Amino acid sequence: QAVSTGRQYALSHCIAHLGAGGQVQQLEQLLLNWGFWEAVHAAGHGPSVLLDLLHLPPAMAASPVVKDVTRWLRNACHFLTKHPRATLQSAYEAPTNSAIATALAGKPPPPSLPTRTTREASWSPCVATLTGHTDMVTCVALSEDGVTMVTGCRDNSIRVWNAASGDCESVLVGHTSFVTSLALTPDGTTLVSG
Repeated sequence: QAVSTGRQYALSHCIAHLGAGGQVQQLEQLLLNWGFWEAVHAAGHGPSVLLDLLHLPPAMAASPVVKDVTRWLRNACHFLTKHPRATLQSAYEAPTNSAIATALAGKPPPPSLPTRTTREASWSPCVATLTGHTDMVTCVALSEDGVTMVTGCRDNSIRVWNAASGDCESVLVGHTSFVTSLALTPDGTTLVSG
């Protein structure tokens, strides 16, 4: 049990500790370790570790490896939480000009990975895909500070998201028809929906 607890702690907090200690080289090596990411997501720590990456000191966040791995995770985190064994496959789909592709260069993908004939050269303008609604999203509101995003849907629900990590923080139900409009007060404490 103590080993398991220690492993859980390490998976959950090592990015934050390396960041606090200014250990850029060790952090970059860890970020490019696909077994680490598989273990993080299998343990359910993906979203919280992504938040740690997003809160690294500016000098560390400027690293091309940190930038590219953060970008990759923002897009893949929800998928990898459900399918942690697809980590390596997801990494092989990174753009050809990324630090991820450079780290994987010369290493043939495992035979079980489907072969793609083309990959994008650079990152897509889409930063992240938020999943959870069961029908078409009809409206979106963003808090003034950019921390919270709220979405309304034809499934009659409202979801409140952490804009940085993409985590759904709460689901609000009670509408008897489609949610068609949302507004947040400037201080972000009150939400109005219609």
